[in-house]
Amino acid sequence: MSLGWPSSRVAVIWVVGAMLLPALSGVSVIAQPAGRQVLEDFRVTGVDGFPQGWKAQRSETRARESYRLHSEQEVGFLAATRADQRVYKRVAWDPQAFPIVTWRWRLKPITALAGKKRVSPEDDVVAAVFVSLDTDLLVIPVATKYVWSFTKARGTTTEGGFFGVTEIVVRTGERPVGEWVEERVNAYEDFKRIHQHDPAAQAWGISLLGGPGVEVDFGPIAVSALVMGTVGVLIGLLIGGGALPIATGLGLVLGTVVGIFQGRRFLISILVGAALGGALAWALAGPERISIGAGAGAAMGGFLGVNISMLLDMRADRKRSAAPENPRPSRQEDYGK
Repeated sequence: MSLGWPSSRVAVIWVVGAMLLPALSGVSVIAQPAGRQVLEDFRVTGVDGFPQGWKAQRSETRARESYRLHSEQEVGFLAATRADQRVYKRVAWDPQAFPIVTWRWRLKPITALAGKKRVSPEDDVVAAVFVSLDTDLLVIPVATKYVWSFTKARGTTTEGGFFGVTEIVVRTGERPVGEWVEERVNAYEDFKRIHQHDPAAQAWGISLLGGPGVEVDFGPIAVSALVMGTVGVLIGLLIGGGALPIATGLGLVLGTVVGIFQGRRFLISILVGAALGGALAWALAGPERISIGAGAGAAMGGFLGVNISMLLDMRADRKRSAAPENPRPSRQEDYGK
């Protein structure tokens, strides 16, 4: 039943429905399995309140005194108090498929450094997140250091040299205090820009550092896919006609929604479904039915894509949890901050 509408508009309704149905049935279907991987949620406690699976840069005893797990409203976080070393976790992910790294951090009221003149690079650090996407020829992790700085301007990049790490300032100043703020970086593109080559197929892990004399909290850390408005453009072009500019704009908005939910596999499944559905409709019913077949194929592709994505991510999680942890500490942690 076409309700008197052109077949291209029927196809559009199918595509939009394929995009929105999974979101209406539960945001987590798209947001978590399809294009997001949580590297650490700070929920599993080890010895003395220290996060399980994490190691100290130098002294395990001092690390357990400086870094402890806490929770607020059932959300875990790692509290760093006057830390003098990093803590790190070996965790693998595909940096090309999941280039975006996000985390939250919160600065507590400053007492020890109030009014103090900061003369060393270490004193200028409120906190830092190290993202290691590769290792060098000596199998030492190659990291990018994302810094909350007291004085350096946002965007300031400091080369690390042969043994050091490149530092990028993502936040500056002593404000806000007591409020969670979220950071979002494209670690994959930063690595390529700094090192002039692609990182390894599997990332090495992450490290955290609380600044000396300060108290700072680290919230959950995750990686996600980067999805643009490709689906939106496709829908806008499919509407066509004199309303092409408006339709394309609406399509871009819908595609951005998919991007926010990080649904890369969802996007691919829609495009593949649309192509196969259109081809099948052309073969069986002629070219005038291509748009209807493409819309139906996109709907079915989106449905299958979400479910297959969930199964693949569940399988990957089981493999990660079953893999033995490498007990050999990395030599990178012996180098400077």
